[in-house]
Amino acid sequence: MALVITGDANAYNALVYGTDRHPGTMAYLQNQIASFSMGALTDFGKQFMQSAQGIYDSFNSSEAMRAARAAIRRFDAMFLPDRIQTIENLSHLQNAPVAMQRWIMAEPNLRKLYHEQRVDGYSDTYVDQYWGRRDLEHYDWRLIHNGVMEEVKTDDFDGHMTRHFMAELVEGDRELTMDEKTDILNTHDVIAAYVEIGIDDPSSKAGNKM
Repeated sequence: MALVITGDANAYNALVYGTDRHPGTMAYLQNQIASFSMGALTDFGKQFMQSAQGIYDSFNSSEAMRAARAAIRRFDAMFLPDRIQTIENLSHLQNAPVAMQRWIMAEPNLRKLYHEQRVDGYSDTYVDQYWGRRDLEHYDWRLIHNGVMEEVKTDDFDGHMTRHFMAELVEGDRELTMDEKTDILNTHDVIAAYVEIGIDDPSSKAGNKM
C-alpha cells in the first residue's frame, strides 16, 4: 500500500528530523544569525544571511510547525482500518477513516460547531446529508442511539431509558450492531472532551484550530 502525504519541504523535514527541537538549540541558531554585523559583510554575505534568516523564520513559524505536525499525524493514522472503531486520540480523530467520519460528525457538540462553520468537518470526504439537524432530529444520531440504554436528564425525566426509533432505513444502510454503537459512543465522549477544551479541531486533517 502506498502512502501519499502532501506538503512542502518543511513537512518533509519534520517527518525526517522531528518537530520537537530543543529550545536551547533554536536560541543558539537565532543568536548566531543575529550576531553577524550586516555592515561588515559583502553584498553576497548580506544576501546569504538574509536568506538564512528567511529559511529559519519559515521553518520555525507556527504555521510551518502546524503543517509539519499534521503530516506526522497523518502518517501515524495511516494504519487505522477503514471500519467503525473506537478512536481515542486527536491525531486519529483528525485522520479518521471514511467509515467513521459519518458517525463522528453525528456527535452533537461537534456537529453544532460544524453547522456554525467553526470546524472543518472532513471537508474533502464528508458530505452532510442532514444539514442543520442534530440529536433526535438527525437520522445518523438515531441509528447510533436506537436500542441503547442511556442516562437521560430532562425537565420531565431523570433516569435511564432505552429509545427505539421505527423510521425506515435509507437505501444502502443497515442497523448498527451493539458493538459498533459502543465504539461510536465511546468516540463521541472523546470528541466532546476536545470540543469542551475548545482548541484543536477534531475534524481537521490539516490540524487546524477551531
